[in-house]
Amino acid sequence: MDYQITPLDLPALTTRTEALHAGQAKWLEIGLDGRIRAMEALCDAVDRHYRPILDPLCADTGRHEWSVNEIEGLKGITRMRCASAAEAMAEATGNSSDPTLRFQQQYVPYQLVGIISPWNYPLILAMIDAICALLAGSAVAIKPSEGTPRFIAPFRKAIAEVEHLRDVLDVFEGGAETGGWLVDLTDTLVFTGSVPTGRKVRCRHAPPASSRPPSWNWAAATRWLCWTAPIPTWRRKSSPAARRKTRAGFAARSSGSTTASSTR
Repeated sequence: MDYQITPLDLPALTTRTEALHAGQAKWLEIGLDGRIRAMEALCDAVDRHYRPILDPLCADTGRHEWSVNEIEGLKGITRMRCASAAEAMAEATGNSSDPTLRFQQQYVPYQLVGIISPWNYPLILAMIDAICALLAGSAVAIKPSEGTPRFIAPFRKAIAEVEHLRDVLDVFEGGAETGGWLVDLTDTLVFTGSVPTGRKVRCRHAPPASSRPPSWNWAAATRWLCWTAPIPTWRRKSSPAARRKTRAGFAARSSGSTTASSTR
């Protein structure tokens, strides 16, 4: 064995996720244009760390061409999402059933999105949903598969070079225990992996009686699983909310003209 993961213990992981929560307010404050600049800067940082990221991907997967495609795909998808973000998140207005009333949608990002991703495309499947979550204004905590961990350290070095982004994006080594803690410490979760593991993730989250149960979306041959955090009963009564969901899984609440607060 030429590589061994070193997972954080629970107190250390809690400290790191609390730091992400703390950084999210500033990340939201810089606006969409600022977040787009940061995400584009990440593409440049990845280019500067290209070989240190590529070599570990090749070592873990045994694939060179596909590993190159992962890095190029990350940059391409990031730039594509940056180009379409303003249109995707434009707030809509319209008439209600009462002609004297109009509505305006307001999207409010979750503070901290957790992502648990699989081994088969370690980099791109860790980041494909993180890109949209970050553009929406969320902080993101990622736990890739413990089977393909080598890319994490060099990728974190690239992230560390990007102002603002380094305060809201982190990637953690670890196995099932770390993944379970991440479920507990984040406000909503995107999981990609096997059905048996997905069921364990779901069972980990037992909503209180006063909350709406998490909603799940299965697609792509049941390998794609997204859940949205519960809304407390009092929030549902005072401002009925609908979730805006896309394949990208970044969850911003839509609640008319009322801002929906975090449920953590």
